Amino acid sequence: MNILYFNPGSKAGAEKMMTGRCHDIVFTAGQADALRLIHNRAFDAVVIETEDEGNELLDFTLQLYKLRPKLPVFLANDWGTELPMGLKGLTAGAFAW
Repeated sequence: MNILYFNPGSKAGAEKMMTGRCHDIVFTAGQADALRLIHNRAFDAVVIETEDEGNELLDFTLQLYKLRPKLPVFLANDWGTELPMGLKGLTAGAFAW
């Protein structure tokens, strides 16, 4: 599973939990870099980890959906320790789009 992990903050959190779980993960902290990667590469999901859930996150998510409207987005802060299970469910077909 190819995952784009976007963390605009400097604190590492859930990304530690994700590393080494048989996923190909691309980490980025820049919004422009994240959008460029989404435009140029195929990802199975995007994980966003941020403390700020304001307009900047909303704008980023809207831009992301303009590029890839069916790309699943997981907010790491909301999923917590269940994030790996949620991503596993994605590959098992647990989510219908």
